[in-house]
Amino acid sequence: MAVLGGLRGALDGGLGVGLFALVSLAVTSGLWWFTAWFLLLGDVRARVLVPTAVITAVAMAAFAVSATVWMPGVVTRNEAQFGFFGVALALVTWFSGAAICVLIGACAGPVFAEDTGPVGAFIRHGEAATLTAGARPPLPPPARELSLRDAFQSTDDS
Repeated sequence: MAVLGGLRGALDGGLGVGLFALVSLAVTSGLWWFTAWFLLLGDVRARVLVPTAVITAVAMAAFAVSATVWMPGVVTRNEAQFGFFGVALALVTWFSGAAICVLIGACAGPVFAEDTGPVGAFIRHGEAATLTAGARPPLPPPARELSLRDAFQSTDDS
């Protein structure tokens, strides 16, 4: 990421800012794509993970830009009111927002990839499957309607 900071310094100005934004979105999209592919053990086709990566990168970029506006004030106010613990609370706030961005990408990407319309067909590149050949099949849905009580009952995983 230090390379992106150096690139931003070298490209000072209007066109440079736009170019830096495009390069940083491409690099972060690539990092999010690789992260998803690696954590899914390569069982999901690489092309299918691109929407997840792009959505996550765009959401994180928007969150980072907005955080430059509100985060300094939050840290200052929390530090004045609670001391070091207030700074920790401010960081928890930031990490919670970042986690929501990752969650949005992780949920929206598969929805686009499994779409039955032209968007899904484009993402899947004409193939019906989102998984690679030889990948474990997805888990089946529950056999019955689940309730809150089911969350507190033990399961037999044998």
